[in-house]
Amino acid sequence: MEQLNAQDLYTILDNFKNKGINLKEIQVYLGNDDELNGIHNGWNITPIINKREISEDNDYFLDMIEEDYSTSDLKMKGVVISW
Repeated sequence: MEQLNAQDLYTILDNFKNKGINLKEIQVYLGNDDELNGIHNGWNITPIINKREISEDNDYFLDMIEEDYSTSDLKMKGVVISW
């Protein structure tokens, strides 16, 4: 299974929109791992960039990505959806 990317999110949201669904009505949930033995509400989305010293939050997210053995390296830009 490949890591999701922004195009994947855009595609599914664009499909909802094309069907006349109000995107504000679509709630975001996050599974806690690939075994999907827990689901959480998505509360916050934060853009990040793979460059140090942009902000303390950005550095924190980069540290968290680097610490977790199961995440892919951040190539350049991404988003963090937190729960």
